[in-house]
Amino acid sequence: MATVGRRTGPWPALLLLVCGCTLLRLCLARANILHQKLQKNSHAPPVEPGQPLRVMIGIYVESIGKFQSTEMSFDADLYLYMNWKDPQLAHNEGEYILINDPKLREHIWMPDLYFSNSRSAKFHDVMVPNFSIFVAEDGNIAYSGRLTITVACNLNLVNYPMDRQKCQIRTLSYAYIANKVNITWFSKEPIRKNSAIGLPEFVIDEISPSYCDGTYRYAFMDHSYKEDRFSCLEVNIYLRRAIGYHLVQSFTPTALIVIISWVSFWIGMIPNPYTQMVKRARPPSQRREPIRNPIQQNEFIRTGFEYSRKGLTVDKYSRIAFPVAFLLFNVAYWWYYLWYLTEFPVE
Repeated sequence: MATVGRRTGPWPALLLLVCGCTLLRLCLARANILHQKLQKNSHAPPVEPGQPLRVMIGIYVESIGKFQSTEMSFDADLYLYMNWKDPQLAHNEGEYILINDPKLREHIWMPDLYFSNSRSAKFHDVMVPNFSIFVAEDGNIAYSGRLTITVACNLNLVNYPMDRQKCQIRTLSYAYIANKVNITWFSKEPIRKNSAIGLPEFVIDEISPSYCDGTYRYAFMDHSYKEDRFSCLEVNIYLRRAIGYHLVQSFTPTALIVIISWVSFWIGMIPNPYTQMVKRARPPSQRREPIRNPIQQNEFIRTGFEYSRKGLTVDKYSRIAFPVAFLLFNVAYWWYYLWYLTEFPVE
């Protein structure tokens, strides 16, 4: 006996259509609210009366490389994190609002940070601009972006190749004084780095944050200028040169050449195949003619014997003096560079 299916009618499809329209309307309303807030937001910093805007900074060091002694510079690939509060962007959506559209970013006030000792800097934009902005309910903004900078670093090569270097990356506001915009480090782990960073010539001992606040002149005119205090942040990168490469390429071959030179102290005056070979290799013009006068010949033999005895005495003492002097020199040399400069570094 066949069973006839019950017809449900168009109500389920109609219900899905209504739900979809409702969700779309909510999304559009949310976008419109954010768009209206961004349109109203000015390009001036959201400063509350009587206190500066606090901008907190964090940096993740992705890679460091291209240390060039001739150019006195290096490259750094960084992730820059910034956090500040803009009450004009407060909302009641119940969660963070993500903004990754460059056109919307133009309507948000951004800290005008720059790197004072950089030679060039650029933000990444493959495949899309590498940035994100999250806006919290209370107007707190979390920004992150990826950039690559070429930084100037004055290398002190006095103690090369066992030198230690300190390179810095400075960032501060370009236009706003500390009373308007105060930039500070994150209170917890302001600087982090990729543990896989490896440099062919240097070893990274430490990367630490510090402050470089100071008074600067700005707004220059023909006969006047302004002077005020700016807040400044520093990334201190402490480096020491990897000695392994120079130990194999420079120190070891030089030491072997010095040690081989001591073999001559054990070569006596008795002719041997090596000295005979050298004698035969001399051109006739340098060969000594035989002495025919017996008196001159005896005098030559006596003088040669005296000189050979002095030479053997010098060789005898040199067998001890040269290795001992070389050993003492190495003890003083390596103690100074490996211990003394570590305990009492020369700035």
